Amino acid sequence: MFTELSKKISRLRWLVSTTRNFYCPILVYLGIIRRCTAKLSDGSTFDVTKETWYNYYRRVKALYLMKKARNLIKKMGLKTAKTPLLEFNFKGRRLRFKVPEISDRPLKSVRAVFYKETYRFLDVKDKVVIDVGAWVGDSSVYFALKGAKKVIAMEPHPLLI
Repeated sequence: MFTELSKKISRLRWLVSTTRNFYCPILVYLGIIRRCTAKLSDGSTFDVTKETWYNYYRRVKALYLMKKARNLIKKMGLKTAKTPLLEFNFKGRRLRFKVPEISDRPLKSVRAVFYKETYRFLDVKDKVVIDVGAWVGDSSVYFALKGAKKVIAMEPHPLLI
């Protein structure tokens, strides 16, 4: 019960933070009105009906996550380029990662590996490390910087190679 309520509150937060006239799509969803034009925070509009509600919801979620990613980029002091690129300093070294998308997913991964140092408990000095599911290579670079003798990175997804 509480989990379902929490999900609904999160969805409502997405609507409020990304739609200037957020009440309008809610009225469509509740069946009070049949159609409205939602004014989105990126300047675009979306014609919302019962039939287009799911597509509107997906658009709003994407806008919300992009906004969250931009805030995380600012908070972590990262820079991005047109080709999605994360750039930051780690213990005196300038690091750059080409990422498949600008969203909160690569940012969370980099933050976990380099800022929270989730792998610090592993002693990799002078050892061979195999990184299966290397993605953008953030963990592989971390292990190399921590003194691994050799790092073998494997990524099976064809778009990430």
